[in-house]
Amino acid sequence: MFEILGGLGVLHPGTRVRAGYGLLALLAAVYPANIHMALHPELFPDISAAALYGRLPLQFVFAAAIWWSTRPESIQAPDNERAERV
Repeated sequence: MFEILGGLGVLHPGTRVRAGYGLLALLAAVYPANIHMALHPELFPDISAAALYGRLPLQFVFAAAIWWSTRPESIQAPDNERAERV
């Protein structure tokens, strides 16, 4: 549910930065659960151990993508590119 709301927030320029922070917080909040699942794969027989361990580093890729795509406009472009747009 919050993933969907965050995704919708990213679509609107006025809420994009805040939605990005919310999605990063969500990734940080669920990471301990993902570690628990990877350390106890016997509790999740329907999910392969490779998938449980593979998604741990993948969350850092997702976090980087969220940060890159939702950072404020003022830090997205170098100063010379911003000056050309004005």
